[in-house]
Amino acid sequence: MALKITDLKHSLPLEVKTFMLADVKGYNNYVNGERSNVLGGYTYDLVLPEMKYERLSVKIPLENQSKPLVDIINKEEIPVGMPVRLEGLEIRAYNSKSGINITALAKSISLVTSPVKGA
Repeated sequence: MALKITDLKHSLPLEVKTFMLADVKGYNNYVNGERSNVLGGYTYDLVLPEMKYERLSVKIPLENQSKPLVDIINKEEIPVGMPVRLEGLEIRAYNSKSGINITALAKSISLVTSPVKGA
């Protein structure tokens, strides 16, 4: 059995200790390759200060966290730049027409109200 790039799990470099919120949006589930009207969860766009503010989009399925950090339906203001904490972050690579990309999934996200240790 050949090893596929999608079988590999990746992690961020050890120096990444801070994730800052940039945006929140909902995503829909796909059924048989077609986009459905069913909300699947939320995508959090984060920036990583220790990596020259690279962006990382992290999906959190509804079954893990049914309420987003920000009520985007009622247009609550997104606290851009607020540090967040991720639980169960998993990063994978996949092939696409544009080359190798990454996808990130986490179990939960929360706002950091106290200083991040080691930051």
